[in-house]
Amino acid sequence: LHIVVHVSENRLLWRKFAYRGSRERKQTAVAKICISWFT
Repeated sequence: LHIVVHVSENRLLWRKFAYRGSRERKQTAVAKICISWFT
């Protein structure tokens, strides 16, 4: 049970860390998708 709590805490931290760069990453991903769609 303690391990599960630790994993969930790490997941929350990782989610915060990923959310910081998610906007830029999503923009680049959307740009790549648009390029692949329109070429």
